[in-house]
Amino acid sequence: MKAWLFPALILLVSHGVLTAGGEDIATPYLNAVRQHADLALEHGRDTYGPKSTPLFADGLQRGSLEPVIWPMRGQKSYLSNFGSQQTFLRTLCGLSALTGDPQYKQAAKDATAYALQFLRADNGLGIWGGHAFYDLRTDGPVGMDGHGHELKSHYPYYQLFWEVNPVATEDYIEAMWGIHVKNWNTLSFNRHARFDRESTTDGWNHEFKDPEPFFTSWGLGFVTTGSDLIYAAAELYEFSGQEKPLLWAEHMARMFEKTRNADTGLCGIQYTLLPKEYHGGDRAQLQFGQEMGPGVTEGTVAALPAQLELYGDVGICYMQLGESLNSDFGRELMSRASRSLTAFAQYAYDPDKDLFYATVSDGRRILPEDIKRVGYYWDPDLELREIKMQPVPPNPTFFWAYSLAWRQTGEEAHWKMLGHLMKTFHLGELGGVGEKPKLNLTTDCLEPEVLLGFLELYRRGRDPSYLAMARCIGDNILAEDVHDGWILSGPHRANIQFDALEPLALLHLVGALKGRESEVPLAWATKADLHLNYASRGKIFDTVVLWDVDQPEG
Repeated sequence: MKAWLFPALILLVSHGVLTAGGEDIATPYLNAVRQHADLALEHGRDTYGPKSTPLFADGLQRGSLEPVIWPMRGQKSYLSNFGSQQTFLRTLCGLSALTGDPQYKQAAKDATAYALQFLRADNGLGIWGGHAFYDLRTDGPVGMDGHGHELKSHYPYYQLFWEVNPVATEDYIEAMWGIHVKNWNTLSFNRHARFDRESTTDGWNHEFKDPEPFFTSWGLGFVTTGSDLIYAAAELYEFSGQEKPLLWAEHMARMFEKTRNADTGLCGIQYTLLPKEYHGGDRAQLQFGQEMGPGVTEGTVAALPAQLELYGDVGICYMQLGESLNSDFGRELMSRASRSLTAFAQYAYDPDKDLFYATVSDGRRILPEDIKRVGYYWDPDLELREIKMQPVPPNPTFFWAYSLAWRQTGEEAHWKMLGHLMKTFHLGELGGVGEKPKLNLTTDCLEPEVLLGFLELYRRGRDPSYLAMARCIGDNILAEDVHDGWILSGPHRANIQFDALEPLALLHLVGALKGRESEVPLAWATKADLHLNYASRGKIFDTVVLWDVDQPEG
């Protein structure tokens, strides 16, 4: 080797690109994702019903490589929920960007084009999301007679939508706003939108009266759906230059901001309250009002251990969308997310017990023993609600969220919370701001959210130790989660979930190692799940019966 190459090689090694032997250390991660995608293209596309389509199954059974099944009303459907495939689409596009092989992005484009053209109700809504999907076996929709369209922290890949079919993308976003929103004067909306309901909109030309929060409405307007509406309208503005969608996104974001308690900084998860005609009225007031007073409502319950999306999923959405917009509104979104995360750590988190508690926006906590009667927040007959008030340890999404908040703001409160989370996941010690961290490079952490969090820390100061930690987690994923060429969401999973975050996180690691981070589509903290009747078990989430299920031992 010529002498002048040695300094360059040393520089590349120091930045994590080459090993001492000159091998590209990003290659194993890239090859793993490529092999996973090749298998998905080979086995996961629709060849099952009367006609073949470019659609993908949501995943496959590990043993047979047949699509996962959703049994409902005596029919065993092959599950294809386009709303639950948005991380997968981003993975395919990122893979094409990093490899130069167009087949992966083309497969994503073909599936998206088909969904935008054929998986649409007459009113423009997509037949996908929380309560509907497409059956690859019968080539027909399932769930259209139920709650209808629902997005909650789905954050679709609208950039690809727009590239494939801008007219259909605009039509879908307008339909989503026009059918979910019940009253444009107040921005009362429902997380559910029926496929047979007519739109309330004539474009974006409406009057907004900017009401005070906590008014009575029949809609259950959770912030998880609200953030999806805000994100969609802001994306439409970014692609088309239309100002009015962005204005309505600002209006809705400000309505959620009005729920913030001035003393604590905590926000509620909705700005409307149910009327008494709806099973007696506000469900939090019915269950806790007698003991805790009128200040406890569904609008002021700021944190539920079983539903912490406001601070993880929605917080990441606000921060990433705000950064993309690069405007006064964008900066407001980032600031609001940062303030919420600070308050969340202060009031809902117990660092000694490493637990998050149900918390009212005024700072009061609700303990399981505070529940004196059966209701929405505790019902032993309902699987999910039985645990809604139990304190829970932090989940990996919080490490990602606080890392992103630290990268954007540099606020010490986020660094302090990251220090606690480092202990939670056995990652070592951060030390004080500006100190050299003592990282646990022998960690067994497999969480893709934590990998993405370390990449955010690396992006702030380019400290190579954070990139080394991201590589360590990437190595763990390759060692533990890759089986028969598939990247699983856990080493013992019974099913292969295409929308798993691990492949996209590995591509972001490759991008960081190669200095090509901007070429990989952003990862979003999606909670894209399906909630429908499942055989004799009643209504249940697909995460419970499909994606968090391990193979039987032996």
